[in-house]
Amino acid sequence: MFVYVFTGFHKFFRHPVFFRKKSQYSLVSSKKAQFCTSFCSRSSIGEAAKVSFVLNLFHYYCSVSNMVLLALIQIVVYVWSILTWPIYFLIYWPIGKTSRYNKNRSMRVDIQKDETTYRAFPLRCRTRDALMNHNDNINTMDKVLKYGAQKFGNKRCLGTRRILHEKQIEGPTGKMLNKLVMEPTYKWLTYQEVDQKSTYVGRGLQILGLKPRDKLVMYCDTKAEWMVTAMGCFKYNYTLGTTIYRLSHQVLTNNIKTA
Repeated sequence: MFVYVFTGFHKFFRHPVFFRKKSQYSLVSSKKAQFCTSFCSRSSIGEAAKVSFVLNLFHYYCSVSNMVLLALIQIVVYVWSILTWPIYFLIYWPIGKTSRYNKNRSMRVDIQKDETTYRAFPLRCRTRDALMNHNDNINTMDKVLKYGAQKFGNKRCLGTRRILHEKQIEGPTGKMLNKLVMEPTYKWLTYQEVDQKSTYVGRGLQILGLKPRDKLVMYCDTKAEWMVTAMGCFKYNYTLGTTIYRLSHQVLTNNIKTA
């Protein structure tokens, strides 16, 4: 606070008006210069000097009032900051947030000539920690789905809306985009139904001759059946690969051969 006051008075006494000589009285703005020029043409030089002095004095008092007002505002802001700082510190706790933001979330695990490999730290998640610390040792997707079916039962799990039709709309860049118009209401599958259907899918693939760790490519749009099939593959330990639904036949064949 004292620094602000000292700075304000320092600027006050350093004002150019204090250091002007009598012969150097000049008008600050162009408007004052035009006024005095027109006045000098009609009046004596002494009267023009008086007008110039009055205008400079008026400008000086305006500058002083502005500096005093700014100094008062700075003092009020400074005092308010000091009074509210403990409340801000207790509510927002900036030290804890800063430490979380500055925390390393990855580490360098491999350095080669042409590439460097980083691995993400396991982020803390209450749901994941609760599952990992469960008595049944829930550490696979199959166990997660079974745990959800036991805990939530007939609650909603997967929702689907039927597609009515498809229309084209113009995007922000002028490109035509396909938009799906769907029903407003959802049809839901419960946790138990998802668990049961995924088991049926896994058993069906097993009957078709698939064995654990066999590779399976799923060519399907994003919907509830996609998730049910994926959970069935996880249950029976099939290696699942996905591809984009709208790819051409040739591109899809090349992707499958590459996989």
